[in-house]
Amino acid sequence: MPNIVKLGIAVSLAAALAYAETWSGKLVDATCLPTKEAPAKCDATRGTTKFAIQTADGKIIKFNAEGDIKTGIALGGFPDAKGPAVTVTGTMQDDVLKVEAIEIR
Repeated sequence: MPNIVKLGIAVSLAAALAYAETWSGKLVDATCLPTKEAPAKCDATRGTTKFAIQTADGKIIKFNAEGDIKTGIALGGFPDAKGPAVTVTGTMQDDVLKVEAIEIR
């Protein structure tokens, strides 16, 4: 029975990841966005705590709380990064991106 349960969990996780999408763009500070007219002035830095991605078509997609944490950790490895290019994998939930993985380029 335990092997069947493990298999069921593995299949469920694989199915969840199958629905994930990928976005590429520039990492921006989500708390800055409502106060600035141009997202270009809202580049994310190591001090940023709330993140969003600005896609090539100008769309801004905010991250969920877990995504903010994952992004902060990933950005910590890039001390001079300011508005770096990123690729984010995740799923949309109520206009917020639930981040599964983030790659800083």
